[in-house]
Amino acid sequence: MLDISMPNLQGIETARLIKMRHPKMNILILTTHQEREYVVAAASAGVEGYLLKEDAQKDLLLALEKIRHGKGGISPILAITLEERNKLLGGALEFVLDL
Repeated sequence: MLDISMPNLQGIETARLIKMRHPKMNILILTTHQEREYVVAAASAGVEGYLLKEDAQKDLLLALEKIRHGKGGISPILAITLEERNKLLGGALEFVLDL
């Protein structure tokens, strides 16, 4: 589990490095950042999940369980917005929206 805003090395760059060394390791981003560019960057870094801290109390255990079983997920608040934007982009954003 990583946050995007971390001291020294940022979470997305950390995720990239982890995936290069341990490609099968599952990563969940837990953050306050709702901006699309962060979600897209996390997905391109290979993370399996992206959860907003405001959703953590009700969705953290579910997100961890899904990722543990090889399924990805994204905060429900973001899923609607990104799903709509994905349709507008012609499906260019490939990220599982099933939290």
